[in-house]
Amino acid sequence: MSQARINLVNVTYKGSSQALIGLIGGEVDLVLIGPPSAMAHIQSGKLRALAVLSKERLSSLPDVPTIKEAGIDNSEVTTWYGLLAPARTPREIVTRLNAEWNKVAALPTPGKSCRTPGSRR
Repeated sequence: MSQARINLVNVTYKGSSQALIGLIGGEVDLVLIGPPSAMAHIQSGKLRALAVLSKERLSSLPDVPTIKEAGIDNSEVTTWYGLLAPARTPREIVTRLNAEWNKVAALPTPGKSCRTPGSRR
């Protein structure tokens, strides 16, 4: 907020769906949200992407500037995801989940001539 020289009030929603409803419905003026959650609304013209918070432009939104290109330095965001289970999950289930996750993580990057499980050519 200080770099952009704006004042914002944080409005907490229970999830991205509710935040998008709030934005489209005019309850809030902007949201910081992952592109996959908002992409359909951006493509339909209901929402306008102002900037992406990554170091480089997204291939899915090539005309949307990075936050740095928009004039705000040092604001890149890295997303972190975790695979979580309840604390009392049996060890054999945790081991199986880990093994299956490692198989998925070893797949080639989508869009680089790979087949994903269940895809057809």
